[in-house]
Amino acid sequence: MTKFIVTLGFGLLTISMIAQERESNVGEVTEVQRFMSQGEHNAFTITIYGADLKSTSGYWDKFVKRFKGKTKTDKKTGEIFSDDCKIPEMSQNTVDVYARFTEQSADEVNVFSWFDLGGAYLSNEDYPEKGAYASNILTEFARYVAKNQAEVMLTMEEKSLKDLERDLEKLERENMSFHKKIEDAKAQIAKMESNIQMNLEEQAAKKDEIETQKAVLNDAKAEVSKYQ
Repeated sequence: MTKFIVTLGFGLLTISMIAQERESNVGEVTEVQRFMSQGEHNAFTITIYGADLKSTSGYWDKFVKRFKGKTKTDKKTGEIFSDDCKIPEMSQNTVDVYARFTEQSADEVNVFSWFDLGGAYLSNEDYPEKGAYASNILTEFARYVAKNQAEVMLTMEEKSLKDLERDLEKLERENMSFHKKIEDAKAQIAKMESNIQMNLEEQAAKKDEIETQKAVLNDAKAEVSKYQ
């Protein structure tokens, strides 16, 4: 079974390295007999790691549009049916494609796909060349998921970088504000120190005026006492 791994938690470099390590195994897709809306038929299956059920089914819905079929999703079962797909590598007639997805864990999704050639469901035993192309479709889908997940990660990392840059700009503005407040405070302190010195000088002058006034008052008292 092909296991195409997309490990979101370890960044884009890890995604790229794991994808390269698995590149030689891409295309090995297993076949199983599995029930779907039309009964039990041969299905091609692949396991994708690092993806959730909702996003994987959403990627499939977009992926199968290349086959020009009419696609609809059964909301109860989650099965995606693509009617009258044009896949000349499988059939000169149209092909009905069914897909279902099961989530093994938080980051492991199994993809099951059935190809109805018109009364017969595709298998490697009956149609080896066409079966090989079905395997190619699923492994290409695994790459498609990996690419989209990597782009999601890239967008997230770009957003994180922009958020950090905005945080830095805010801190830089705060730093400039702090320095301005310090400079304003220094200027205010210098002004207050100057005011203190001026106040001391004014106090000394006022004390001299008081002493002078006291002398004048004493002279006035002495003048009044002459008439007592």
